[in-house]
Amino acid sequence: MQKWIWKLFYLLIAVILTHSVGLLFGIHLSQNLVFHFVLLILPILLVILHAIYTLGIGRSLFFIIIASGIGWLMETEGLKYGTIFGGRYIYEGNPLTIGIVPLAVILYWGVFIYTGYSIVCAFFYWRHKKKPNKKNNPIFQILPLVLLDGVIVTVIDLFMDPIQVKAGTWQWLDGGIYFGVPLGNFFGWFLTTIIVTGIFRFMEYLLPAKDDAQDPSVLILPTIAYGMLAISFSISAIQYRLYSLAIIGLFLMVPIVITNLYLYLKYNKLKRNRRF
Repeated sequence: MQKWIWKLFYLLIAVILTHSVGLLFGIHLSQNLVFHFVLLILPILLVILHAIYTLGIGRSLFFIIIASGIGWLMETEGLKYGTIFGGRYIYEGNPLTIGIVPLAVILYWGVFIYTGYSIVCAFFYWRHKKKPNKKNNPIFQILPLVLLDGVIVTVIDLFMDPIQVKAGTWQWLDGGIYFGVPLGNFFGWFLTTIIVTGIFRFMEYLLPAKDDAQDPSVLILPTIAYGMLAISFSISAIQYRLYSLAIIGLFLMVPIVITNLYLYLKYNKLKRNRRF
């Protein structure tokens, strides 16, 4: 499975770089249906394989179901009443929906929340710490992890949402003070994320998984993907002349990537030293 994870990851990097370079020259490859489909489906496949590798089939399925399911419920509420995400909004040109929510949006709730969850878990792994569990930790130790999950995922939307509005992917009917986006939207993202990871981390607390030998290099992939998102978003922001958004987004996302990479390199260095 590791080989397939790496193959998909390298393919995803190549596709993202191709898309980003195209934007620099004013070429919007995502308008090509085949390229758009590949760009859309690769992260989903990668998350599924990565989740199975790190969590096992049962837990990964549970995570993806609750992330996509709760995301769908929140989006349905938001689209109908404009409450959860701080205002009324509509999605443009999405023929595939479940109810009134585009299928891609539902699936990407799983992608983004799993990415944030994985980055937080990696912080613990590099520091040789286990996830909180009922045998060794009080339950309140779950709380900072869940809050950090929420922050890391919400930061994605702080960068992404204004870009997608400019691209015409969705539209805020009443606008907002943050590049045309209402601030309540980000509270909605934070709330959705902490509900999902709160449920999952509570399950992990009660039913801790067995310690399995994992390849640490695979565990760093969500962090690298997070960094690639930051680069891709910054190029898109510059293309739309959202220069201050590019600065804000990089300022928020890059430290998360650098910190995790630093801990990963420190972990590997310590591991090599122990061998000698």
